[in-house]
Amino acid sequence: VAIQEIAQDDSWRGDGGVVARVDCSTGEVEALVQASPSPELIGGPNPTTIGIKTGLYGSLDGSVLLYDVTTGQKETLITEEELGLDITAASIRGQDMVFLTADTDWNYTIHCMDISKDSPVTATTLPSFLSDVAIDGYGRAWVSAREGWSSESPSESGLWLIDASTCDLLTEAPLHTTLPPYNVAFH
Repeated sequence: VAIQEIAQDDSWRGDGGVVARVDCSTGEVEALVQASPSPELIGGPNPTTIGIKTGLYGSLDGSVLLYDVTTGQKETLITEEELGLDITAASIRGQDMVFLTADTDWNYTIHCMDISKDSPVTATTLPSFLSDVAIDGYGRAWVSAREGWSSESPSESGLWLIDASTCDLLTEAPLHTTLPPYNVAFH
């Protein structure tokens, strides 16, 4: 369980965060991992290692890391500071990671990375607001696109498909949806 801590009396700013491992049969917390600020669970390469994305929007304070639940070890894969960009969403499945970044002009970029190699590849940069990404069981990353704040933002919303291992676009335009998508999840 990822838990974001919010300072309600201080403009609702992020005030830390933890990831808890909870025994589902007893409800007991077995372990707490500091994952600050604003942690999100983003999949993982195997059943004993989970991906965690941290960071507040507008500050270069976040990262994507792996947490091994059996050893308690954390491994940072990439940081917002080294990219010089906000990481707004990420997904890990097997060795593939796809993550989204935003620049100060509200342009969003889709990146792919083999987590064993440490070198991200850029798929494309778009003026749309890219709100979420999830990798399905076929190695395709689904990226939700909505009208954004960039001066060049298109009004077309939908879902972009990316090959998570090669970072190739699988669609020439976003797949049309009835309403603009926001979150994407596969279970």
